[in-house]
Amino acid sequence: MFLNKRTEDGRISADFHFHSLYSDGAFMPADIVNSFLRVNPYIRYLALSDHDTFLGCEEFINACNKKRIKGFVSAEIGGAHPDFPHDELHLLVNFGSEWNSDIAKKISKFNRYFNECRRVDTENIFFS
Repeated sequence: MFLNKRTEDGRISADFHFHSLYSDGAFMPADIVNSFLRVNPYIRYLALSDHDTFLGCEEFINACNKKRIKGFVSAEIGGAHPDFPHDELHLLVNFGSEWNSDIAKKISKFNRYFNECRRVDTENIFFS
């Protein structure tokens, strides 16, 4: 079902870290998918990793599916551990390649942190 093309030298082409207008990128998610295909027709896997938001993921997954690219629901989450509150870290969080009610429920756990503090306390969200 999905593109199974490799680059001319046999590698699989993927990009798991780029941003849309929902954070600090320049384009909407569907436009990004089209741009990737224009630049690299071998692209096979993509993950939209906006900063501290999953807002563009549903649109992104739908655009990937239309182009037969395996897209992933993800985000780049900024945060800090309570023992090191001044050392910011960034985590790429991925919830797989489907958009459905289960995924929407899982990401809603993050939305509270994004809306309240824009910085995730990693101990509370990942280890509780």
